[in-house]
Amino acid sequence: MCKYKLANGKVEVIIKGETQTILSAGKTFGELALIYNSPRSATIKTITKCEFFGITRNVFKETLEIINKKSYEKNI
Repeated sequence: MCKYKLANGKVEVIIKGETQTILSAGKTFGELALIYNSPRSATIKTITKCEFFGITRNVFKETLEIINKKSYEKNI
């Protein structure tokens, strides 16, 4: 599972066969599945040519651990 950030282009978010919204550059998707390790709840369909940045669940968790450790050390 991954979280994605749309670098450029446009995509539509489809839930239960209906378009819910259009996302453009700078927007993200996939966070709920990443955070809760749950199945996807929407389908993403490209409207234009797109480029994405992605982060895996493991990298995301490691990053959160580093941030939490730094925050903890700062608060001590």
